[in-house]
Amino acid sequence: MTLTQILAIDETRIPPSCQLGLAYVERRWQELGSPTGVEALRDMLDKALRFCADNELRYPKVLLLRLKQLERGEWPVESTRAEKNPETEPTAANAWGVDITDDDIPF
Repeated sequence: MTLTQILAIDETRIPPSCQLGLAYVERRWQELGSPTGVEALRDMLDKALRFCADNELRYPKVLLLRLKQLERGEWPVESTRAEKNPETEPTAANAWGVDITDDDIPF
């Protein structure tokens, strides 16, 4: 799992001018052992973004957004989210306790 996956960041939306900053933050995260806890992520992001700012290295705004969300307790980190269990989590097919197969669909 990558930092961008944990923070739910769509890398295709990162402007080219911010790619180097994102690469630095990702590498720093890996050097620290790829922490996934809220406090560890918050501390790592804070230090990495300060380094970027001090060295005039542009970084994606979404990293600052996620840092602020982590500080306020508004961002559920992927590793702390409850895993969906297909056996206990209702789906469209079995929400009413009925198993639907392809043979049951008339069209």
